[in-house]
Amino acid sequence: LKRLIDERRAGNADAIATTAAYNAVLDGWARSGEKGAAAQRAEQILIEMHDSYLAGDEHVQPDTQSFKSVILAWAKAVDNEQDAPRRAQRVLEWMINLYQTNENSKAKPDVECFEIVLRAWSKSGDVDAPEKTEHLIVWMEKLYNEGVADVKPRTRSFNAVLVAWSKSPEKYAAQRAEDILYHMQRLYDSGNEDLKPDAISYGTVVSTWTKSGKQNGPRRAEKILRLMEIECDYGDSTLRPDVILYNFVIEAFSKSDEKFAYKDALSVLRRQITMYRSGVNKCRPDIYSFTSVIAACASFSGHGKERTSAFKAAVATFDELLKSEYVSPNHVTYGTMMKATARLLPLRSQLRQKWTKKLF
Repeated sequence: LKRLIDERRAGNADAIATTAAYNAVLDGWARSGEKGAAAQRAEQILIEMHDSYLAGDEHVQPDTQSFKSVILAWAKAVDNEQDAPRRAQRVLEWMINLYQTNENSKAKPDVECFEIVLRAWSKSGDVDAPEKTEHLIVWMEKLYNEGVADVKPRTRSFNAVLVAWSKSPEKYAAQRAEDILYHMQRLYDSGNEDLKPDAISYGTVVSTWTKSGKQNGPRRAEKILRLMEIECDYGDSTLRPDVILYNFVIEAFSKSDEKFAYKDALSVLRRQITMYRSGVNKCRPDIYSFTSVIAACASFSGHGKERTSAFKAAVATFDELLKSEYVSPNHVTYGTMMKATARLLPLRSQLRQKWTKKLF
């Protein structure tokens, strides 16, 4: 490309640098792995294209792909460039301004341009990322309503917003994520087929609630998980929950301050087993599923017969694990079962002695 440009400047009329040639170079920089350096170089080349086009060289008119590659370059620099999401958005804003002012009719934004910026913000962990992604969605909707058909928000667009909220330290982050999920569902139910919440949408909200630190977090996460189970029962195979989601919820109950949280953890595991036996292989319980339920039992802080009931739940879970054909207990499971035995049974009880011998 540089040689073509030099030849052109030297007077060789046959040496023509084209938009396609520039785009190949921009794409190369975007995917080079050079992070911030690549993004800066790509943006510099784009500016040179734009300046040449303004000077009358229509062969190098920057198009959608030109801008998209530079936006991508900045998005890929998020890991080591704190300002990368803002730089990516700045290029997007420049692109849209050129298109709306008719300065460059080929700089037409599309949904992918926006989604690259959305993912850059959601990946960044920036404290302003959730609000930035929401503002981008509003901008997409505004442009779409003004006639820019290619920027219509879709499920993937909203999922980036949900991911941004999942990383937010704000106390209301989980509730906001859930509200956005329900907003997507309402829009889908009203006829917008591009906004059907998918497994990522639901899973992100489940994860956000389990990490929220809220006392009702586990129960709110389970509520979303149940919605997925219901949709799955009605035949929507795309919303089948996987083992990771079940484990998120079970673990959340195992760490909950609610007195009988172990019962909820066991209930979730039993539903998981039922789902797996119905043919949903992706939710097959693993060692973590069973061990987390036993841990929930071991953490029970009740008294008397309540402790015995919690121990029976731990035994039932342990026995189910021993009978399983697809997973076996490990040293952590045995250690957790020992903890349950020590914490839940009276010191000199026969049952405690029996299980101590059995576990050793």
